[in-house]
Amino acid sequence: MAEGDHITDWALTGPNTVSVGITTNGSNIYVVDNNENVYKYTMAGAYVSVWALTNQSRPRGIAIYGSNIWVCDSIENRVYKYTLTGTPVTDWALQAENTDCTGITTDGTNIWVNDYVDANVYKYNMAGGYISSWNLTGNNSDPYGITTDGNNIWVVDFEDLAVYKYEGPPAVGPDYSKLKVNISDVWKDASNVQINVGDAWKTVTKMQINVGDVWKTVFE
Repeated sequence: MAEGDHITDWALTGPNTVSVGITTNGSNIYVVDNNENVYKYTMAGAYVSVWALTNQSRPRGIAIYGSNIWVCDSIENRVYKYTLTGTPVTDWALQAENTDCTGITTDGTNIWVNDYVDANVYKYNMAGGYISSWNLTGNNSDPYGITTDGNNIWVVDFEDLAVYKYEGPPAVGPDYSKLKVNISDVWKDASNVQINVGDAWKTVTKMQINVGDVWKTVFE
């Protein structure tokens, strides 16, 4: 089977007639409907339950991460955060120019919301603080859905029926400038220290740390 080949499909439950967003955590699938409800399904498509959105007028996208779900609203111009069972947690306003959200996604560090009117993607932190925005490519002028795997971002277009892939956030490594190492006096040499190389444990014969761009020997 080639990438992009159709695998299967299943019918939504009766009242779930105008779906405007879908997300999954790998255990269940959640579909938000224009009727201001979220429908929960198994991964095989069996209906599980439904819960109502709170204070929303026109939901237009849904995202999940950990134990929470986010739904954006294109009339209220807000993002609403819920538990997986639909209990409201908080909500926050979108950036002033982000007036017609049609999709939302998150990697647990940032939240991205696409806008149908200006064909931009807006980036927020998890508390709703605005960070930045960027323009979609020329043909991707009618965005209506967005998702990420933490490395790349995909946006589906309503008019040309295509999916566009974009580069996601840059990888962020640990901040070693704030690393503090305390070595016990018991370690008079390196014989008690080992590292794993290719699934084999190797005894360290010398250890150094970098201090102000100068390598200092800890023990050898």
